[in-house]
Amino acid sequence: MLERLTGIVFLLLGAWEFYTIYKSFLTLKGKGGKSASNFIPLALLGSGFFGVALFVVGILLMFKQF
Repeated sequence: MLERLTGIVFLLLGAWEFYTIYKSFLTLKGKGGKSASNFIPLALLGSGFFGVALFVVGILLMFKQF
């Protein structure tokens, strides 16, 4: 039971991570310019990998495979 609840928490954290990536991308696209850092795409990519990892761990915990 605790594994499934933890899995749900990880799934929600993964979904929140994807939402923040989306909002950051829209902000960068709308207000970004020459003053924006060149490392922002790398940060978004790293956040995407972290979100996928959270999502996968959440699914594995939901099905008690982890």
